[in-house]
Amino acid sequence: MASLMPPAVTRAIRIACAHPAVLEVRVSEDAETGIIQMDLNIQQELPSAWRAAGESPSHVRAVETAIIRFPPSYPQRPPRTYLREDFDRTHPHLLPGPSDQLPQPCVVNGYPSELIQARGFEGYLDQLVDWLDKAAMLELNSEQHGWEPVRRYHVDDEIIAAPVPLRGMSGPGGDCAVVRTEFIRFELGEGRRLFRIALNLGQHVALDRAGCTITQTGERVFRGCGVALIVGAPDREGSSTIIGTPLPESVATVDGLLERARHYGCESALKAKLDHIGLMLAQGGFTATPLVIVFLVRRPFRVVGSDSPIEIRPYVLDLQPGEGLLLSRGDVRLCGLREEITTALMRRAAGDDEGSPSRPWLLLGCGSVGSKIALHLARRGQGPARVLDRAMMSPHNYARHGLLPEPNARGGLIIPKAEALTHSLAGFHSPADAELTDIGSLVTTVEGRQRFDVDGLVLNTTGSSAVRETLVSQAWEKRPPFGEAHLLGAGAVAYAAFEGAGGNPSLSDLAAESYRLIAADADIRDQVFGAQAEAIQIGQGCGTRSCPWAWCSSAA
Repeated sequence: MASLMPPAVTRAIRIACAHPAVLEVRVSEDAETGIIQMDLNIQQELPSAWRAAGESPSHVRAVETAIIRFPPSYPQRPPRTYLREDFDRTHPHLLPGPSDQLPQPCVVNGYPSELIQARGFEGYLDQLVDWLDKAAMLELNSEQHGWEPVRRYHVDDEIIAAPVPLRGMSGPGGDCAVVRTEFIRFELGEGRRLFRIALNLGQHVALDRAGCTITQTGERVFRGCGVALIVGAPDREGSSTIIGTPLPESVATVDGLLERARHYGCESALKAKLDHIGLMLAQGGFTATPLVIVFLVRRPFRVVGSDSPIEIRPYVLDLQPGEGLLLSRGDVRLCGLREEITTALMRRAAGDDEGSPSRPWLLLGCGSVGSKIALHLARRGQGPARVLDRAMMSPHNYARHGLLPEPNARGGLIIPKAEALTHSLAGFHSPADAELTDIGSLVTTVEGRQRFDVDGLVLNTTGSSAVRETLVSQAWEKRPPFGEAHLLGAGAVAYAAFEGAGGNPSLSDLAAESYRLIAADADIRDQVFGAQAEAIQIGQGCGTRSCPWAWCSSAA
């Protein structure tokens, strides 16, 4: 039989037979599917007392059987590993799956195929043996690694919330908070639905005045407002209630939800709110909308992927009119948590320290260059504190600008550039003040210069030599650090300069030196001073001109 097997599987069998922890190997093949199965008896290194009992206190046996199934496409596709049917499913690092399927250990944080590619089947088998050893010693969850959140076999819906303030709602009293939600419901056909729900954690409401609504906005799209119940366990004897036993995800009904709340120590608070909503539904005094339930579960140590020991466990009840909820009837939907846009999320996604202090900086000029710099830095959680530009958005600006035109507004959104930019920055939770003023006039007065008093950089992206010289020539009472960025040669050359300490060298000094360097390089000189940098007409009868790309953002 071995001679008919693929060489990669034959090699895996030889490696398993030679492994010191493997006592026995049994091989079989499914002729119909082509799957080759290898059953391994793996010996655990248990302490003598546990070995005499035949298993550890965590119910891992002295000899465990692991079932490894190789697909016909192995090693391009990895094998799947299963444990015995009655293996304790409360162990962490088990792959989510239906209860009628054999439990699968999660032996690697990533793709098994990558592990096998890098370390061969021997590395994969070593990981499996190590997983069983850690399960026996209850070390799959460790303080160093972090608490593994309970995994789910599937997710029906998504909720959107900021995890840090959400975890902050876990108080010592174990109250059940009620907050406003906004949702979209998609009808997928054949009775299937999909919810996308945003939690407004700052909007606490009373159930009697919840004001839930639902409106059809498309053929299969509904929008509305609902509520979420956020609940955690109360303190016990002056100490936080810690839930150190993970349970596999099995909640599918209201009864199952209440049973899980009992395990988490918050059943009474949740049931009181569900009974209240159920009574109002039965009496027709509550609009049937998706009801979000979020358990805040305190674990023994920090949860993987966070600095907090509080695990967030969200569910959705698709409420229906009538007495169903009052009688604890109804299906519970599983949902995933998506983090809403916050400065912390932007910094983390950029690979920066989300807790590092931010130095406020000013942007002069909100044209094509300035808008892109501001938005790119906002995507890193470092947007400007104030933006200055007196110009209005014009239709041609959108050819190069970082902002997008409104689809239903002819010519785009005709508002001041500074206001348009701050509107987009607000979407990144990066609030900025807009100032519609002439920069050159502003800095010529003491009061005007005081408005440049910031800890961070003042970045000039106007592309105006006059603005640059005006900034440099002032007798600053407290001179901020200046920088400059714009494009040259119809966008072919980028220019950036940053002053030294105390303005030595200044932006003017750096500009003079840059022109000397440009003049000395024939290729760059031709691009910067060539005919392609000449302005083009973008209007008629108004004398308005712009650049083919944008060598200066003031013209953009």
